[in-house]
Amino acid sequence: MLVQKKLQYIKKKSSSASSKFASLWGQQNNPTIRKLPFDIKNLISPLVNDAVNSEFKFYKDQEDRLVERLQDDGILVLPNEVNAKKIESIQTYFTNIDTCTAWHVPDNAKPKFNISDPQGNVQGSFNTSSILLNKELMDIFLSDKILNIVEGYLGAPGRLFHVNSMISFPSLTSGQAQTFHRDNSHVKFCVLFVYLTDVDLQSGPHEYFKHTHCKNAFRQNYCNLDASDFFDLPNDGYNCDQLYENLLLAKKSVISGVQGTCILTDPRGIHRGQPVKRGQRLIAWARYAVIPDDTEINKTPISLDELSDLSDRQLYTLSSIIDPNHCVVS
Repeated sequence: MLVQKKLQYIKKKSSSASSKFASLWGQQNNPTIRKLPFDIKNLISPLVNDAVNSEFKFYKDQEDRLVERLQDDGILVLPNEVNAKKIESIQTYFTNIDTCTAWHVPDNAKPKFNISDPQGNVQGSFNTSSILLNKELMDIFLSDKILNIVEGYLGAPGRLFHVNSMISFPSLTSGQAQTFHRDNSHVKFCVLFVYLTDVDLQSGPHEYFKHTHCKNAFRQNYCNLDASDFFDLPNDGYNCDQLYENLLLAKKSVISGVQGTCILTDPRGIHRGQPVKRGQRLIAWARYAVIPDDTEINKTPISLDELSDLSDRQLYTLSSIIDPNHCVVS
């Protein structure tokens, strides 16, 4: 009997250890994952994929051409993906909220301001609950077309680990993420940006150096450069703008577009949001990764009624940032 109890104890502890290990791959800014060299991340990614694919599979190979473009370039632009009427409704929704955090993502430690009176703030972001409650925006983040591209690119069903809506204002200084950098929070992930206002060259277009998301793509397209000089740079590649502009300029993509333009990228590639020079830029984004255990991801309360018409695939994608224990019944 004593041995049996010991074995049960071992099983319980092993399950806990397994969960803690698996949750590393979903956590947004785990310091160990961030520091892993690029090549090591590429070795680990298929193992994480295999674990998830053993239990979940939703892929429909209807977007293979778009997946290939994303794989080749690291960025995929879908112009006019969402009709103007829907985008205008989303835009009005956030404008009416007015109050936001004076930072590029929600942060309770940061001050608040009203977008109707920005008072010199460069950027502001809306709280996560307001995003989850906007069905029209979540329909975009959870659309079959987008999830097909995400799953095709990642190699397994993706789950959300972060959603955000941000407004940017003209400024003589650069806000957070308005200088070139890489994002390194996961072994492999992608992000969907949705322009909620028209974006031209003066209103903060997204910029991306194609083929910098992958060493093989880099070597094929920058034959005269050494990939080791551009990957695994300290500080996520910040403060190297002049290096990128001097040597990678021929492959820089500057994405302007009307409201409703969608951009899917691998944010491990070198990118930034250009500082706004005129007008205002309202944008929303969703970030997806292969996440076997979502324990370490922040959860947001949401009414169960909001989930009633979602497909199994949509519920799976969304389940990582909500939880039945955190949901409320309206």
